[in-house]
Amino acid sequence: MLIPLIVACALFMENLDSTALATALPAIAASFASMMQQLSLSIGVGTGALLLHLTVAARGDEHVAAGDFAPAFFIVALVSALSALAYLRLPPDAGAEVSGRLPVVAERPRPEKT
Repeated sequence: MLIPLIVACALFMENLDSTALATALPAIAASFASMMQQLSLSIGVGTGALLLHLTVAARGDEHVAAGDFAPAFFIVALVSALSALAYLRLPPDAGAEVSGRLPVVAERPRPEKT
């Protein structure tokens, strides 16, 4: 009597776990994407501040001038443009399974019946 009860409880927990995971997966993916956006923005701001500090130090001054912003903005823009190249390699339906969307499948023309 005890063994069937243990097996039934294990199967119930497995079923409950897979059901909860299947419904929560799109929310987990959205949360992960949001966290990655925040992290990339933080890294971008930190990189820009570091580059601004380096341009001021290279000029040999203690105070920031308006001309110090141009090299920092240019380098941050260049790194951002280069990072886009990494995403061009991905297929158009990359991440569709995780986000809960169905992958885009090209329709084939059906042969006509004669």
